[in-house]
Parts: sequence; C-alpha cells; structure tokens
Amino acid sequence: MLAEYAEDLRPALGDLREFVPALARNDIVNGKLVALPYFVEVSLLYYRTDLLQKYGFTQPPRTWKELEDHAGTIQARERKAGNRNFWGYLWQGAASEALTCNALEWQASEGGGSLLAANGTIDFDRTVATASWNRARNWIGTISPANVANQLEDDSLKTWKNGDAAFMRNWPYAYQESMKPDSKVNNKVAVTVLPKGDGRKGRHADILGGFQLMISKRSQNKQAAIELLKFLTSPESQRLNARRGYAPVTIDLYTDSSVLNAAPFVGIVRDVLVDGAITRPSTIAGSKYDGLSATFFTRVHEALTGRLPAVSAAERFNHDLKRLLRP
Repeated sequence: MLAEYAEDLRPALGDLREFVPALARNDIVNGKLVALPYFVEVSLLYYRTDLLQKYGFTQPPRTWKELEDHAGTIQARERKAGNRNFWGYLWQGAASEALTCNALEWQASEGGGSLLAANGTIDFDRTVATASWNRARNWIGTISPANVANQLEDDSLKTWKNGDAAFMRNWPYAYQESMKPDSKVNNKVAVTVLPKGDGRKGRHADILGGFQLMISKRSQNKQAAIELLKFLTSPESQRLNARRGYAPVTIDLYTDSSVLNAAPFVGIVRDVLVDGAITRPSTIAGSKYDGLSATFFTRVHEALTGRLPAVSAAERFNHDLKRLLRP
C-alpha cells in the first residue's frame, strides 16, 4: 500500500542475508526493497509458572483442550482460595485487528486455512471456522472474562499484571511489562507457543507481526536517512530493543547469549519462526486487506457475542470474501 511512496533501498542496502528470510521477502515489492525489518512480533502464550507448579501441572498446555482443562482447574481453585476476580485465560475479542489475529490462530491451528492462499484463492474452511468460533464463545464467562469481546491487548495485560489470570495470549512486549516492579507476576511468568488444534490437522499457529522502516522517496536527506536506518537495524540497536521487549530481525541474534539473557522469550520466538508462523494475507490482498480484515473480525465478533449463530456468520463471511475478491 505504501510501496509507491518508498525509496528503493536495494542499491544502498541490498544485502539482506542477515535478516530473517520471511521478513526480508515481505519488504520486497515488485522488485523494489521498500523497507527494512525493525523488529519481530509473534503471538505467544504466557503462563504463570508458580500456579502450574502449585496445582501439579508439569508443563504448559500444548492443545486447546489442555488449555481449557488447565485454565478451568486453576481458576476454580484460585477462586475457592478467595481470589474471586481470577480468570483462566485472557485474549483479545474486541472487533479489531486484534480479533483478526486471534481468530486466524484458532482456525489455522485446526487446519482451517488463513483466508487467502498464496495464489489469491479463498482458503477458508467454514466448518472449522464455525467450530473454532463456537469454542471461543464458550470461553466467555467461563474461563475468560465476560467482557473479553470488548478487550484489546493492553486490557489483557492490565489484568495479567494484577495477578488475576493463569494464561494470556499476547505479543512479546508483554514479557518485559510483566517483569516490571509494579507487576504482581514479576518473575512468575514464562512463555511458549500457542496451543495447537486437537484434530489430525492440528498445528501451532502463532501469528507473525512486526514493524518495518522505510524512507520516503521525496526525502531531502536520503543519505542521512539511510545511515539512520542502518543504525536502527544494527545488532547493537536490536540488542537494546530486546531489552524493551522486541524480538530481533537478524538471524544470528537468536543465538546471542546477551539477547537471550535480557529477553528469554526470544528463544520461543525463534522456535515459532523456524516452525513457520501464520501470516495474515495482507501481501496477497494488497489494498483490499483492510476491508477483508474488517469484514472478518466483524463476522467473528457477531459469532462471539451471539448476534449471529457461528455457522451463519461463517457463511456470510465466505460470501463477503467472494465479493471482496471480485476485480
């Protein structure tokens, strides 16, 4: 969407071998290198190490069924012990891009597709989507807050830092936030991959995110801008970013002891990238992506809030998707 306004960086910064390949490929549009990766984001499952140990769980949940069992058990026992505001699982259900990410994770983890295939055709299994939306709706008010369909990442993080949840889906920035002195879960937190689906096609499906840096082709200070961009994407800057909760974009830093010591979550991010994170179909959809995402999270939200049965919401989204893809 912004490529036509971007300076082609290939002549000055064309060697991308040090970057995570998926990120480097993302920044090439019609042969132009329109940006450089700045930092990586992937969705992660946060969990309370103290509570898993307290209630006899030897490892974090690996499937959605295990998550439901772990979250329900810990929630029930914590509430019995007097913590009436305690919840099993926090996630983001507000009608927004956050819900697009969550819902894509649910259905992709069950083999339900990622909305669009690489060739631009529809990749959306209505049966799987319906089941995954119904599953999430059943979490609301049971293991997840009753108002989770109105919550974004910072809402989840606030409850989490207050010590009122066993598990949380969020981005890497939440790790350093969890470790701050004002956090009641300081030094009681670890991260892992999101649960995979329970069926035969089940897989871990963490969403890839991240930020890029570009230079306007109208810049009057291109050489200075290039030098700044080199500095911001340098290993030194990425080490500083890791301490702030941002995963690096240079491959070698994923085995750098100083980075891993400052940000232990980076090891899990590496595992996600190796296994293949799920991407939103923004590259495939191009300028139509905003409309596609808005339509998707609107239909999912209708299913979560009961405005439509999940099967009807999935059918309507499939129809919407066909309409959006018309030339």
